[in-house]
Amino acid sequence: MSKILIIDDDLEICSLVKRALEKEGHQVTSQPDPIQAESMPLDLFDLILLDVMMPGKDGYQLCREIKEDLQLCHLPVILVTAKATVENQVEGLDTGADAYVTKPFDPAYLLALVKSLLKNREKAR
Repeated sequence: MSKILIIDDDLEICSLVKRALEKEGHQVTSQPDPIQAESMPLDLFDLILLDVMMPGKDGYQLCREIKEDLQLCHLPVILVTAKATVENQVEGLDTGADAYVTKPFDPAYLLALVKSLLKNREKAR
């Protein structure tokens, strides 16, 4: 069972994604506040889903910090956002994100992406 952290201040999206991931057998924790999420033991998770537009700290900044931390840089990070331009996507990937998903998204696509990233990470081990 994989442990997934969702950091998103949109409680409706967070709830939808959490239910879909739990149906697939994942253990899911959600945190609406990116600053509080930083104080969590992030190394206990197998994957992080991260919204880009949040108050206090945006997802680009938090993703960059995760990917620059030697204890956390191995964690797959998926950025989920309404920012859909190519420039936004490039900016997100430049932060080190493993994937960039634009809202609205099909939950089946997100589940397949999560499965693929977790499987690839397991192979890399």
